[in-house]
Amino acid sequence: MEGGQTPSLVFDLETIQFAHRIRAEFDIDLYANPYQDEGY
Repeated sequence: MEGGQTPSLVFDLETIQFAHRIRAEFDIDLYANPYQDEGY
């Protein structure tokens, strides 16, 4: 979360259909840099 932007993921339809056909699962962790008080 830098500059007000947040992370995102997008899967296109072809990828979703392929994942469905092979019975895939997704385990996705998004780590964002937390705002830290630098004492300024």
